Amino acid sequence: MHTLKTLAAGALAGLLAAPVAHAASFWDGFDSNYYNGSLWTASSGKNGDPFGCTFYPEMVSAATGGQLALKLHNGACAELKTKSKYQYGTVQTRLRLSNIPGTVASLFTYDSWHITPGNPWTEIDIEILPSFGNVLNTNVIYQASTSAQYRSWEKRIDLGQHGINPMNGAIQVGFDWTTDKISWFVYNSASKKVYVRTVSKSSSTNCDCIPAEYWPSRPAPIFANYWHGNNYNYNYNSVNYFPKNYSGAAGQATYDFIQFIDY
Repeated sequence: MHTLKTLAAGALAGLLAAPVAHAASFWDGFDSNYYNGSLWTASSGKNGDPFGCTFYPEMVSAATGGQLALKLHNGACAELKTKSKYQYGTVQTRLRLSNIPGTVASLFTYDSWHITPGNPWTEIDIEILPSFGNVLNTNVIYQASTSAQYRSWEKRIDLGQHGINPMNGAIQVGFDWTTDKISWFVYNSASKKVYVRTVSKSSSTNCDCIPAEYWPSRPAPIFANYWHGNNYNYNYNSVNYFPKNYSGAAGQATYDFIQFIDY
């Protein structure tokens, strides 16, 4: 999830620019106990509300067993982002995280005017939020500019029906992204791939659909991050608050691998 900052003057003129060519498939299994520097860079800086922490490269570190750890403590968090952009394919990972309310562990595609001047904000999300229990948060976001309407197609999936709980162990999860469908999946307790949600490109109001003008169709970097909320004076009982109250505890999300399969 990313938040808004000031749109550079004249950036809207680039909205009709030709898409950037996208990169090919990759697999990073973190076998060297760190990430592939030719694929990734570790973020630094703040995103603003509702983030309550600053991204520091040193919060990305090796974990035991050939995993990568994105660490978090009060005021500090971690993010990886690809150096290249990717389009239409499968994005997936296997991860485990500390069960700390107020935190978010994620894997997502994201592009906007912050990365590519003139481009709209487009995002496809996988998020795990301990504050909401045993659910997978799925979302697609679109916004043409800071002055345009923010649009979101969010849905939380009950993982208990598939016999898994990321608060108790690892979860393998991802999504397939095509020209007209986005399908999120998990691997259930029998290690079988199960699709849990599909959104289609359509203007129909009788389906889980996104109109064509808001469909994520441009190449975008892939991100993984682990962060906590800013504990602003929201109503913590509201289902609309994201990601609810954070106590200040330290933790980490460990990623066994991250993969993109080009179509």
